[in-house]
Amino acid sequence: MKKNVSLSFFIVLVCFLAVFVFVSAEPGSLKVVDAEKYEITIGNYDAKILVPEIEGLADTKQQDQLNGSFSDHAGELVQNFISEAKSIRQQFPEDGPHFELQYQYEVLYDNEDNMVFRIYEFTAAGSSNYMAQYYTIDKRTNKLLSLSDITGGKADAMEKIRAYIEESMREYNKNNDMKYWIDDGPEGGDYKESLDKVFASIEENRQYYLNQDGQLVITFNKYDVAPGAMGSPEFIIPNEILGKN
Repeated sequence: MKKNVSLSFFIVLVCFLAVFVFVSAEPGSLKVVDAEKYEITIGNYDAKILVPEIEGLADTKQQDQLNGSFSDHAGELVQNFISEAKSIRQQFPEDGPHFELQYQYEVLYDNEDNMVFRIYEFTAAGSSNYMAQYYTIDKRTNKLLSLSDITGGKADAMEKIRAYIEESMREYNKNNDMKYWIDDGPEGGDYKESLDKVFASIEENRQYYLNQDGQLVITFNKYDVAPGAMGSPEFIIPNEILGKN
Protein backbone atom coordinates (compact mmCIF):
# COMPACT_ATOMS: atom_id res chain seq x y z
CA MET A 1 0.00 0.00 0.00
CA LYS A 2 2.83 2.44 0.86
CA LYS A 3 4.49 1.67 -2.49
CA ASN A 4 1.31 2.59 -4.36
CA VAL A 5 0.97 5.87 -2.44
CA SER A 6 4.62 6.75 -3.12
CA LEU A 7 4.25 5.92 -6.82
CA SER A 8 1.09 8.02 -7.10
CA PHE A 9 2.80 10.97 -5.42
CA PHE A 10 5.77 10.65 -7.79
CA ILE A 11 3.50 10.63 -10.86
CA VAL A 12 1.61 13.70 -9.63
CA LEU A 13 4.89 15.51 -8.92
CA VAL A 14 6.26 14.74 -12.41
CA CYS A 15 3.01 15.94 -14.02
CA PHE A 16 3.11 19.16 -11.97
CA LEU A 17 6.71 19.86 -12.99
CA ALA A 18 5.90 19.17 -16.64
CA VAL A 19 2.98 21.59 -16.54
CA PHE A 20 5.16 24.20 -14.78
CA VAL A 21 7.88 23.93 -17.42
CA PHE A 22 5.31 24.16 -20.23
CA VAL A 23 3.65 27.22 -18.75
CA SER A 24 7.00 28.91 -18.11
CA ALA A 25 8.06 28.45 -21.73
CA GLU A 26 4.84 29.45 -23.44
CA PRO A 27 4.98 32.49 -25.72
CA GLY A 28 2.98 34.68 -23.34
CA SER A 29 6.06 35.00 -21.10
CA LEU A 30 7.91 37.02 -23.75
CA LYS A 31 7.96 40.78 -23.27
CA VAL A 32 10.06 43.94 -23.34
CA VAL A 33 9.93 46.16 -20.26
CA ASP A 34 11.43 49.44 -19.03
CA ALA A 35 14.70 48.73 -17.24
CA GLU A 36 16.12 52.23 -16.67
CA LYS A 37 14.85 55.74 -17.33
CA TYR A 38 16.72 59.05 -17.34
CA GLU A 39 15.52 62.58 -18.01
CA ILE A 40 18.36 65.09 -17.73
CA THR A 41 18.47 68.83 -18.38
CA ILE A 42 21.66 70.86 -18.04
CA GLY A 43 21.37 74.34 -19.51
CA ASN A 44 20.04 73.89 -23.04
CA TYR A 45 21.06 70.24 -23.15
CA ASP A 46 18.21 67.73 -22.82
CA ALA A 47 18.37 63.94 -22.68
CA LYS A 48 15.59 61.37 -22.52
CA ILE A 49 16.74 57.78 -22.17
CA LEU A 50 14.56 54.70 -21.79
CA VAL A 51 16.46 51.42 -21.61
CA PRO A 52 14.67 48.20 -22.58
CA GLU A 53 14.99 44.79 -21.02
CA ILE A 54 13.94 41.60 -22.80
CA GLU A 55 12.23 38.88 -20.76
CA GLY A 56 11.40 35.37 -21.93
CA LEU A 57 13.97 34.62 -24.65
CA ALA A 58 14.65 30.92 -25.02
CA ASP A 59 18.38 31.62 -25.07
CA THR A 60 18.88 33.18 -21.64
CA LYS A 61 22.61 33.75 -22.22
CA GLN A 62 21.85 35.78 -25.34
CA GLN A 63 19.13 37.62 -23.41
CA ASP A 64 21.56 38.60 -20.66
CA GLN A 65 24.13 39.76 -23.23
CA LEU A 66 21.58 41.91 -25.04
CA ASN A 67 20.18 43.45 -21.88
CA GLY A 68 23.69 44.15 -20.67
CA SER A 69 24.61 45.83 -23.95
CA PHE A 70 21.48 48.03 -23.83
CA SER A 71 22.29 49.14 -20.28
CA ASP A 72 26.01 49.65 -20.94
CA HIS A 73 25.36 51.77 -24.03
CA ALA A 74 22.82 53.90 -22.18
CA GLY A 75 25.26 54.40 -19.31
CA GLU A 76 27.96 55.52 -21.72
CA LEU A 77 25.55 57.97 -23.39
CA VAL A 78 24.55 59.43 -20.03
CA GLN A 79 28.16 59.82 -18.91
CA ASN A 80 29.23 61.53 -22.16
CA PHE A 81 26.10 63.71 -22.19
CA ILE A 82 26.65 65.02 -18.65
CA SER A 83 30.35 65.64 -19.25
CA GLU A 84 29.74 67.61 -22.46
CA ALA A 85 26.72 69.49 -21.05
CA LYS A 86 28.68 70.65 -18.01
CA SER A 87 31.56 71.77 -20.19
CA ILE A 88 29.23 73.76 -22.45
CA ARG A 89 27.50 75.22 -19.41
CA GLN A 90 30.82 76.57 -18.14
CA GLN A 91 31.61 78.13 -21.50
CA PHE A 92 28.12 79.61 -21.96
CA PRO A 93 26.59 80.21 -18.50
CA GLU A 94 23.74 82.34 -19.86
CA ASP A 95 22.46 80.91 -23.14
CA GLY A 96 24.53 78.16 -24.71
CA PRO A 97 23.88 76.01 -27.77
CA HIS A 98 20.98 73.57 -27.81
CA PHE A 99 21.38 69.82 -27.94
CA GLU A 100 18.87 66.99 -27.68
CA LEU A 101 19.55 63.30 -27.10
CA GLN A 102 17.05 60.45 -27.14
CA TYR A 103 17.80 56.77 -26.66
CA GLN A 104 14.55 54.87 -26.48
CA TYR A 105 12.70 51.80 -27.67
CA GLU A 106 9.28 51.07 -29.06
CA VAL A 107 7.39 47.89 -29.86
CA LEU A 108 6.32 48.00 -33.51
CA TYR A 109 3.90 45.11 -33.14
CA ASP A 110 3.25 42.08 -30.96
CA ASN A 111 1.02 39.40 -32.47
CA GLU A 112 0.68 35.63 -32.18
CA ASP A 113 3.63 35.01 -34.53
CA ASN A 114 6.25 37.64 -33.74
CA MET A 115 7.16 40.54 -31.54
CA VAL A 116 9.21 43.30 -33.15
CA PHE A 117 10.77 46.23 -31.34
CA ARG A 118 13.37 48.80 -32.24
CA ILE A 119 15.88 50.81 -30.26
CA TYR A 120 16.66 54.20 -31.68
CA GLU A 121 19.16 56.92 -30.96
CA PHE A 122 18.28 60.47 -32.00
CA THR A 123 20.45 63.55 -31.67
CA ALA A 124 19.76 67.13 -32.71
CA ALA A 125 22.06 70.13 -32.63
CA GLY A 126 21.20 72.31 -35.60
CA SER A 127 20.99 69.25 -37.84
CA SER A 128 19.78 65.87 -36.58
CA ASN A 129 20.80 62.24 -36.82
CA TYR A 130 18.86 59.01 -36.33
CA MET A 131 20.01 55.40 -35.96
CA ALA A 132 17.90 52.35 -35.18
CA GLN A 133 18.30 48.64 -34.52
CA TYR A 134 15.48 46.14 -34.93
CA TYR A 135 14.73 42.93 -33.07
CA THR A 136 12.34 40.28 -34.40
CA ILE A 137 11.46 37.49 -31.97
CA ASP A 138 9.59 34.37 -33.10
CA LYS A 139 6.93 33.87 -30.43
CA ARG A 140 6.46 30.18 -31.29
CA THR A 141 10.03 29.48 -30.16
CA ASN A 142 10.93 32.71 -28.29
CA LYS A 143 14.00 32.92 -30.52
CA LEU A 144 15.58 36.17 -31.69
CA LEU A 145 15.73 35.86 -35.46
CA SER A 146 18.91 36.56 -37.38
CA LEU A 147 18.90 37.72 -40.99
CA SER A 148 20.04 34.23 -41.95
CA ASP A 149 17.04 32.74 -40.12
CA ILE A 150 14.68 34.98 -42.08
CA THR A 151 16.28 34.35 -45.48
CA GLY A 152 16.58 30.60 -44.92
CA GLY A 153 20.37 30.74 -44.85
CA LYS A 154 20.66 30.86 -48.64
CA ALA A 155 24.13 31.83 -49.81
CA ASP A 156 22.88 34.23 -52.50
CA ALA A 157 20.12 35.83 -50.40
CA MET A 158 21.95 39.07 -49.67
CA GLU A 159 23.02 39.41 -53.30
CA LYS A 160 19.38 39.18 -54.40
CA ILE A 161 18.23 41.58 -51.68
CA ARG A 162 20.83 44.14 -52.70
CA ALA A 163 19.94 43.83 -56.39
CA TYR A 164 16.27 44.42 -55.64
CA ILE A 165 16.99 47.44 -53.43
CA GLU A 166 19.37 49.02 -55.93
CA GLU A 167 16.84 48.58 -58.72
CA SER A 168 14.18 50.21 -56.53
CA MET A 169 16.54 53.11 -55.77
CA ARG A 170 17.23 53.70 -59.46
CA GLU A 171 13.53 53.67 -60.28
CA TYR A 172 12.91 56.24 -57.54
CA ASN A 173 15.76 58.43 -58.82
CA LYS A 174 14.19 58.64 -62.27
CA ASN A 175 11.21 60.61 -60.99
CA ASN A 176 12.51 62.56 -57.99
CA ASP A 177 14.84 65.49 -57.44
CA MET A 178 16.28 64.04 -54.23
CA LYS A 179 18.11 60.89 -55.13
CA TYR A 180 19.57 57.81 -53.52
CA TRP A 181 23.36 57.64 -53.60
CA ILE A 182 23.35 54.58 -55.80
CA ASP A 183 25.47 55.52 -58.83
CA ASP A 184 26.79 58.87 -57.60
CA GLY A 185 27.71 59.93 -54.10
CA PRO A 186 26.69 63.17 -52.35
CA GLU A 187 29.56 65.01 -54.05
CA GLY A 188 29.22 63.36 -57.44
CA GLY A 189 31.79 60.64 -56.78
CA ASP A 190 31.53 56.87 -56.96
CA TYR A 191 29.49 55.75 -53.99
CA LYS A 192 29.94 51.99 -54.52
CA GLU A 193 32.56 51.52 -51.81
CA SER A 194 30.35 53.21 -49.22
CA LEU A 195 27.33 51.16 -50.34
CA ASP A 196 29.39 47.98 -49.99
CA LYS A 197 30.07 48.85 -46.35
CA VAL A 198 26.43 49.71 -45.68
CA PHE A 199 25.11 46.43 -47.10
CA ALA A 200 27.87 44.41 -45.41
CA SER A 201 26.84 45.78 -41.99
CA ILE A 202 23.06 45.23 -42.25
CA GLU A 203 23.07 42.06 -40.17
CA GLU A 204 25.60 43.27 -37.60
CA ASN A 205 23.74 46.57 -37.15
CA ARG A 206 20.36 44.81 -37.03
CA GLN A 207 18.84 46.88 -39.83
CA TYR A 208 16.13 44.36 -40.70
CA TYR A 209 12.87 42.98 -39.36
CA LEU A 210 9.74 41.05 -40.34
CA ASN A 211 6.60 43.12 -40.87
CA GLN A 212 3.14 41.92 -39.88
CA ASP A 213 2.68 40.31 -43.31
CA GLY A 214 5.78 38.18 -42.75
CA GLN A 215 7.89 40.12 -45.26
CA LEU A 216 11.50 41.04 -44.71
CA VAL A 217 12.11 44.78 -44.34
CA ILE A 218 15.60 46.22 -44.80
CA THR A 219 16.18 49.58 -43.11
CA PHE A 220 18.83 52.25 -43.50
CA ASN A 221 19.86 54.91 -41.05
CA LYS A 222 19.78 58.59 -41.92
CA TYR A 223 22.61 59.49 -44.32
CA ASP A 224 23.41 55.82 -45.06
CA VAL A 225 22.19 55.83 -48.66
CA ALA A 226 20.54 59.19 -49.23
CA PRO A 227 20.46 62.85 -48.17
CA GLY A 228 19.28 63.49 -44.63
CA ALA A 229 16.03 65.04 -45.90
CA MET A 230 14.98 61.57 -47.12
CA GLY A 231 15.02 60.30 -43.55
CA SER A 232 15.56 56.61 -42.81
CA PRO A 233 14.53 54.62 -45.89
CA GLU A 234 12.97 51.17 -45.66
CA PHE A 235 12.54 48.57 -48.39
CA ILE A 236 10.05 45.69 -48.23
CA ILE A 237 11.56 42.64 -49.92
CA PRO A 238 8.97 40.61 -51.88
CA ASN A 239 8.81 36.98 -50.77
CA GLU A 240 9.55 35.74 -54.29
CA ILE A 241 12.97 37.42 -54.14
CA LEU A 242 13.84 35.04 -51.32
CA GLY A 243 12.17 32.05 -52.98
CA LYS A 244 9.20 32.07 -50.63
CA ASN A 245 5.56 31.55 -51.59
